[in-house]
Order: sequence, then structure tokens, then C-alpha cells
Amino acid sequence: MVGAMRIGRRGLGALALALTTGMGGIVLLPSAAQADPAEADVSVTVTHSPTTVTTGDEVTFTVTGTNAGPGDAAAVVLGLSFGYPLSLVSADANCRLSYGDGNSVLCTVGTITSGNSATATIKLRPSASGVYTIPAAASSTTPDPDSADLAATDTMLVRRGPSQGERYVKGVFPIILGRDPDSSSLTFWANRFFQANNHYPRHLETVPLGIIGSNEYRRIRIREAYVRILGRPASATDVTYWLARSNSGLSYEAIERRMITSREFSAKHGQDPADPTIAAYHVVLGRAPTQAEIEAFALDYANGKTFAAVVLKIQRSTESYDLLIADRYQKTLGHAPSAVGRYGWQIRLRQGVSPERLWAELLVSGEFMQKYPPSEDDYGPLAPVSNKGFRFQP
Repeated sequence: MVGAMRIGRRGLGALALALTTGMGGIVLLPSAAQADPAEADVSVTVTHSPTTVTTGDEVTFTVTGTNAGPGDAAAVVLGLSFGYPLSLVSADANCRLSYGDGNSVLCTVGTITSGNSATATIKLRPSASGVYTIPAAASSTTPDPDSADLAATDTMLVRRGPSQGERYVKGVFPIILGRDPDSSSLTFWANRFFQANNHYPRHLETVPLGIIGSNEYRRIRIREAYVRILGRPASATDVTYWLARSNSGLSYEAIERRMITSREFSAKHGQDPADPTIAAYHVVLGRAPTQAEIEAFALDYANGKTFAAVVLKIQRSTESYDLLIADRYQKTLGHAPSAVGRYGWQIRLRQGVSPERLWAELLVSGEFMQKYPPSEDDYGPLAPVSNKGFRFQP
């Protein structure tokens, strides 16, 4: 007797019909079925790190594709979809950005053999607080009878983070003052940033310029000059004296020139006029003068120029300005100036623009501000005031 039975496609409980020969003739018997080796069971998961996220943070999403077999999964693509206010920071080299319903990143991971996994790493940045659902999916050219696990979602809560002004102040304080801001300084300068950023015409450079103009920064510059020029720490009296002169408008260039032309400097480097001049090259340019330069300043002295005039000439040389420009670019942007940037600084320094103002402008340049993008939270939530419109609520 031949019995009919329902056949499943896969799993240990699936049955197939086997043909065998018995004493009474041909009998169909059930036997355990095996999954088609041409098929693969691909599934996808997605997670993010860190788990605690605030606006402006970089969040790393890891999309994992796993193949449960039995066959290899060919040409596997892993994808992650996101929309505003999430923006792409970076992704693996095998990933590309696509545009559809929002933005998607598709990553080609190739063949995933049976029992193995492959991952794709994608970094996003949220520009607003909130709860976001981020879908991920996987696809393979190998048939997959179970498509339910080819999609997954990750839920991310983004906390309201520091304002753009707070992030900016935290970034520039170590560059200018060599330390992190204390709470009162952070509040004060972040408020100044907010006011400057929301006032027309906008002059954001007033924030770093104010920090550079602080007595703390002036003391740093005076102490550094004493060590570099006179080879000793500045006393409290020294700092007080030059701090008062600086606050009265004397430039750092003039302060350093007076140190170089002081009796203490001459006594340290010899009484021959050539000796302090050679030493001046070392403290201003970081090198000894060439023979041609030695002959040039000897001619300057013969023509009646003073030591102070020769020092000023060294201070305002193209080489001296190049050292200043390179130092500020390295401290601020972490790289040397471009040819255009260098040329612009050279011209404006010769026009009398102070190095401090040029540095402040660099500290609010487009390249520098990319590290401190505004978030939607900086503008405050929209609150309805009537059925006719909305107002911004601080």
C-alpha cells in the first residue's frame, strides 16, 4: 500500500520518500530529508557602539551577515539605511553610499562560506537627540528559502549633548592655553560663542581672540619668551612687569625684541656686537646666520643701524613669518599651511595685522569648524503657540 505524506523543504523534521524493494514488492518509505546544498541560510544582525550616544558623537554600526548553510552564500551584500539627522562619517573600503528612501550604505562582502560570518563597519553621526530605528539587510545571489531573517533593525537613543559652543570651547582651550576649561570658563565662553554665532554680522573670531587676549595666555607667552631668549624662568616680578606692558598694547614682537636687546642678553652672549646678533638669529629663527647674513648685518651697523633695528629686521623676515605661520597651522589644524594660506598670512602680517588676530581667524576657519558641527538641538525645539504657527523655544 502506498501512503501519501506532506513533504517539508528543510529541517530535521522534514521527510522525503525513499524507494526500496521488499518481499511484497515496491514500498515507499519516509526518510529524513537533507537541505538542498545549492541553498544557503543567510541572516543579518546590526549593533552600534557606544551604547550611550549624545548629539555630535561618532557611532559605529556593525552589520553582520551569517550563513547557516548548507551551501556557500555567493555575492553577499550587507546594507544599512539611515536618514536625516544621521550623517555618514565613514565606512569600510568595500562600501558605497546610495540614495533611495533616505541614504543607504551598501557593502559588498563576497562569498560567505557555510557556518561563517562577514561584517561591515559604518560610522554615522547624529545631529539631533531622539530615538532612531536603523534598518539593516543582507542579500545573496544564492537561493535562500528563509527570507525572514534577511532584515533586522537597531534602535538607538541619542541624548542631548553639549552645545556647539561648549564643544568648541573644549576644543580651543587646550590649543590656546594648554588645559581644559573649568566649568565657569566653559559657561562664559560658550555663551560668548552663542551670542557671536547668532548676531549679524557674525564675528566668531572674537571668542578665540578673547581667550588669546586673556592674562593667562599673556603669562604663558612671557614665560615662554624668558626661557627661549634669556635661558631662565621668569620671576613673578618679570611676569608682572611685562603683563602690564602687554595689557597697555605692547606687542609680543616688541616684548621679545626688548629682551633680545637687554643687557642680560648681551652679557649672556658676549660684548662683541656680532655675538648677540648671532644669538638673535638662534632665538628668532632657530639657526645660525649664514656668512652672507653676517656680512649684511655688519654693513647695517657700519651704516648706523642699531642692534634693535637689526633684530626687528630678523623678526620681520619672510623666514621668521614662515616659522610663525607653520607653528599656528600645526597647532590648529595639525598640518602645514597651503601655499595660498601661507601667502595670505605673509601679506597680512606685512600689512600690520597682528599674529593673534590671524590665529583667531584660523581657529574659526571652515576646516577647523568641521570638527564642531552644529546640532539641531542648538536651535531649540519648536513649540506651537497657536494653530497659526510656531515659535522657537530656547
